[in-house]
Amino acid sequence: MIKLPLCHYPRATDTHAHGLQQLPDELPLLNLISAKPFRSITYSAIPIETFSHEQVLELIRVIAMSFVLNEPMNRHMVPCVNPPQVIDESACLNLYGEKSFGEWNKENIFQWIIRLLVFDQLRDRLDRNVSDNFSKQLSLAVLDDYGKIIGGALSICFLAGSSGNAPDSENLFSKVIIGVMQPIVDMLINQEEASITVLCNQYPEFHKALTKGKVGELFMIARSPFLPTEETFELVAASLERFRDLGYHYVLTAAANQWTGAAFETMGGVRVHFAPYRVKKTVKESLDPLPDETSTRDGFLSAKDSGCMFYIIRLK
Repeated sequence: MIKLPLCHYPRATDTHAHGLQQLPDELPLLNLISAKPFRSITYSAIPIETFSHEQVLELIRVIAMSFVLNEPMNRHMVPCVNPPQVIDESACLNLYGEKSFGEWNKENIFQWIIRLLVFDQLRDRLDRNVSDNFSKQLSLAVLDDYGKIIGGALSICFLAGSSGNAPDSENLFSKVIIGVMQPIVDMLINQEEASITVLCNQYPEFHKALTKGKVGELFMIARSPFLPTEETFELVAASLERFRDLGYHYVLTAAANQWTGAAFETMGGVRVHFAPYRVKKTVKESLDPLPDETSTRDGFLSAKDSGCMFYIIRLK
């Protein structure tokens, strides 16, 4: 497989390149021709709309493990030592068809965060008439020859006035669990809001598409060690094709790693906003895990001198 071209992000000292980026007068169209040399001839990305509940949970497990090991912010964060009392309350767990939360560790916490943000909160972010399987229709997975999930891309419909990264403020269980990674959530929401505002102001067609539910978000892309990095590009390309075929006009993503940035830029993605990781300390600083607060060793969002780039791609 051919590797994607290198994608350079600003550093903490590159203050002139932080925040909102210079946007073109017209957004370029999705370029699948330029993507062709990087697409997989070994693996296919398939929709998960027919997946069972158990298969969806397995996909979530694969993505959670990858994010905990590879995503710069989640890798750096240290959850509190003491699990919140709400995770043992059966009334809350019953809402999600579970008898127990599971072990209080970073991987399991992140599995629940994915469930709450992408699947279990869906009914709270979309119109009641929309099927709860909506994210299953948009999301994709890669399976090996034995049917084992080795990679996935979770996608959502982005609606005006409703952040895809925001927890359900009326659900205590959701609020507490997602709050474990609150510094990350805050950064993503702030970046998202700044980006959406400028996109709506500069591109009237984007604003129209947003209000009509024609804007999607490629929310998470991840792989297990059994899927080579180069092959993972197929998940990105196939996700954008899926959005286009389902009638979406634009796709957004927050690329915490330069690999994702390279994937989007290869297909015509435009940089909208850059949020650096190490300009300001926004996390409780501690060399040891704290009893009841999330922390990092140095108070920064990540140990990586880079940041998260917000992108947009025009599909039509």
